[in-house]
Amino acid sequence: MPLDPKKLELKFDGCPFGVSARRIHEHMTLAQINPFARSVASVQSPRDAAGLIDLVRFDSAGMFSLTGATLAGLDDAVHGAAVPADELAAARQGAAQAAVRAFVGQVAAAAKQHAGRRAARNVPARFLPPAGASDPFGVPLLRSRLCQHLATQARAKAGAAQWLATLRNLAQKGLRDEEVQRSGLIAFLQARGADAPPLTGKDLAQAADFSALRVSVIANITEARTQLRFEPASDRPVAKIKGEAKPQAGQRRRLQLFDRVLGYRIEELEHAALWGRDRHWQAVSFDGRVLRQRLTRRAIFETPAGAITRAQEHAREVMPKLLASERWVDWSWSGGEDYREWLITLPLFPATFLSSHFDARNVLAHVRCDLREGADGERVLMLHELQSDWMQSARRGLREQENGADGRYPFLREWPALTLKLMLLHAAGLGVDAMAWTRGAHQAHRYRGRGAEGLKELYDRTLTREAGRMLKPFGLACETLEVYVPDNFSIRRTEGGYEVSSVEGAVLGVAASFQEARDLLPDGAHECLYAVHGVRLSQAARGAILEQGFTACG
Repeated sequence: MPLDPKKLELKFDGCPFGVSARRIHEHMTLAQINPFARSVASVQSPRDAAGLIDLVRFDSAGMFSLTGATLAGLDDAVHGAAVPADELAAARQGAAQAAVRAFVGQVAAAAKQHAGRRAARNVPARFLPPAGASDPFGVPLLRSRLCQHLATQARAKAGAAQWLATLRNLAQKGLRDEEVQRSGLIAFLQARGADAPPLTGKDLAQAADFSALRVSVIANITEARTQLRFEPASDRPVAKIKGEAKPQAGQRRRLQLFDRVLGYRIEELEHAALWGRDRHWQAVSFDGRVLRQRLTRRAIFETPAGAITRAQEHAREVMPKLLASERWVDWSWSGGEDYREWLITLPLFPATFLSSHFDARNVLAHVRCDLREGADGERVLMLHELQSDWMQSARRGLREQENGADGRYPFLREWPALTLKLMLLHAAGLGVDAMAWTRGAHQAHRYRGRGAEGLKELYDRTLTREAGRMLKPFGLACETLEVYVPDNFSIRRTEGGYEVSSVEGAVLGVAASFQEARDLLPDGAHECLYAVHGVRLSQAARGAILEQGFTACG
């Protein structure tokens, strides 16, 4: 039984602690990283599932933050600093409540079901290759400026007080204070006694821990409504299924439709009746089982459509197919290929932010993009929107406070630059000729003038300024590019491929690929060139970006 997305947290009675299955739910449903030492497939009992459930602390407003421990960690002899000693007894008492035991049982059942499902087709490709052990922010080629400086002082030795002074001096010379604070080095050095031996720069670099700022970029995905692609049976024999029941006496069974990937089939049954021969249909699963109707439990269907519907339902239950979500595609220009909604998340950050636009926890920023043709035939990664609901909420909260607490909000002022860096790495990996983003006027028109000045500030000034600054070392600069946008037709992605429509919404045709959809355009189809902000990426520039990368901060 899948977990209920609206019931992923449970607060203990009598204390501020509780449990959350949100992060493991995101791993199972959104392909988010698994932040736990135990894999979902290893869960055999509720005790195992307790290692996949976060112990969290709730505040007076009902928001929760990670303690750094799991529910299983409450029983450990060494529980670290996750729960203060004076609150440990109350937390353990809360964890023993019957409601918590039921919650753990639900997580165990969901984990077993997930592990038993077979992975499905069309899972979106990775945003970037997996990170290596030397990537401090969890993304390849996203570096730490602090660690780079410490590497230049790898053999230099100094005491804790001297290193603290060095870090303060670096902050004055342009190193972002957030990077220093989030590294954990301040607390590390302050905890060392006066008689502690000196440390080298290499020692400090190894002690730096940016796990709270670990970045994970995931596609916004959804389960497909249609799992199977039935095709008419060919003359080529289909492999027999082990254990398949034999036809009854006087019955003739013929294969009519077949899904070549998952192995489901629709069969026509003919058998003798009083007035001749009757025809019915049955749906057979990949393992040879005849699927029964849900209500009547009959194994035959009056129409092939009924059998197909039952097969689709079964496949959706046992072998869910994940597709790139197009939840917000209507807020983008049509005519692009491979539309994606990328979510830049911070799964290990202790505090929790939940957006109204997406289901994932701690979405630092989201990007909606596609691939389209430029004026000179170049292939352009087009960014339709870059936004951060979290940081918008943070700025509103800070304005309402007399003393701003920037430290509670990761990348508060860095998120536009960080998002551009990630998208440039993605563009270089895709091998596109350019990356572009909309102008503020486009955004203002899209949202009917709401927040026009803020949109122009972000898209026309902030993004262009940050892109110019980070690309200058590569010899690149922002410029005005042009991309094609349909004028009197639209091409949108569907589960099965692409759909071509008129401006009135009439469907002109469907196709399996973007190029086939283009071939369906009628005479008179017209596109306009829209001027956008962007940067051209030559092969040499792409290679340099993929070799040097970017610093996460600054």
